[in-house]
Amino acid sequence: MSRDLQPLLKNTLLALGLCGLNPLKTNLFTPIQKAVTLLSIAAIFVIGFLEIPLNWKGIETLSNIELTPTMFMVTSKCLFLILNQSKIESTVISLEEFWSLDKFGDEFKAKVSRYHEVGYTVLKTYFMFCVLCTLALCVAPFVTGNNKLIFPGYDFCKNSCFEEQQVWQSLALTFQMIPVAIGFDCLFASFIAYGFVGIEMVKKAFQDLLLVSTNNDDHDLLRANLKALVDQHNFALK
Repeated sequence: MSRDLQPLLKNTLLALGLCGLNPLKTNLFTPIQKAVTLLSIAAIFVIGFLEIPLNWKGIETLSNIELTPTMFMVTSKCLFLILNQSKIESTVISLEEFWSLDKFGDEFKAKVSRYHEVGYTVLKTYFMFCVLCTLALCVAPFVTGNNKLIFPGYDFCKNSCFEEQQVWQSLALTFQMIPVAIGFDCLFASFIAYGFVGIEMVKKAFQDLLLVSTNNDDHDLLRANLKALVDQHNFALK
């Protein structure tokens, strides 16, 4: 991965790798990781959803399934990443086709690099927010003394082994659900950021081409530059 692409994608791919969804890294155990991740997330969603028809107790049931809509979104994201892994892999690899940020000199590089820096700061803030929320969910019962599991509907021993279940659910949340959610959101936010910077570079190239065309009679060179500009524009819009 080029240096231009590292700031936004490096941590995103690392998060996806925790649950076997890094499109650039696969091994013998990757399919098992993906299957376990999807089944764990989907099971929590399904069990929470079934609380409504099978164990309806009004407000108590609603309190037990408050994270079910979130689990539906995470399940959908996980399924999307699995089904489209080859397309995502080709997209990540194709990002190398973007022009280098220093193509138009250091001054322009400094300008467009700020977009990457802002994007990286936003994603880092989002990541830290998710980490803090996860930490709060994991430690809250031990701090407050309220023995309520992260996913109350997923209680197999009716609080007789609360600590063990809370630890297990905390590990599943930390190493499966949160990485899927963060990885999905940050991956596509990164694609948007790279596409935006690519369009800015095309605009700069077009401005330079207009200036050069007024002082240059080499039509073959101008056509070659225009073709390269159009190709980069089409690529940025994909």
